[in-house]
Amino acid sequence: MEAMHAPRTEDPSPPHPLEEQIRAQMQRAFHDALDQLSRKTAFDEKDVEWMAELLGEIVRRIKALIPRRVDLHAKIDAAIDVSLTRQMLLNSAFDGDDFNAIVNATYDTLGRLCAPSQDENVARVRRSLLVVAGAPRFDIGRYVMDTNRILDEIERFAALVGD
Repeated sequence: MEAMHAPRTEDPSPPHPLEEQIRAQMQRAFHDALDQLSRKTAFDEKDVEWMAELLGEIVRRIKALIPRRVDLHAKIDAAIDVSLTRQMLLNSAFDGDDFNAIVNATYDTLGRLCAPSQDENVARVRRSLLVVAGAPRFDIGRYVMDTNRILDEIERFAALVGD
């Protein structure tokens, strides 16, 4: 049974300047933490848990854009297996090929969900994230930031057209 969603309403009052300052500071702190994570060459358990949480959130956001497509949910879960990724990261078994598989699965899906006007941007971001074979690092922080930015754009567009 599908949950009923309350209709979206826009708050006509502009945000309070203090709220905006707090929001901006939180975003800077989040981006700084992602930047630090991307610079690491080895991850501790705390890092891995946070990465798994961030990846899980991206998967949830993608699936929320297609709430009635349970078949696609299963494909996304198979292509982006958060639990397996977590285990691989914990055991230092995650490499550039695994990261590329997640990037490709994510951006294949985003490419199908976004407006045609976004296709070029989505393809450009995808190319910029893919790890060159043999590269020692993958940029999980940039993946999270770029993917969330594109998801934000898709969600804003969906809200404008009324889902």
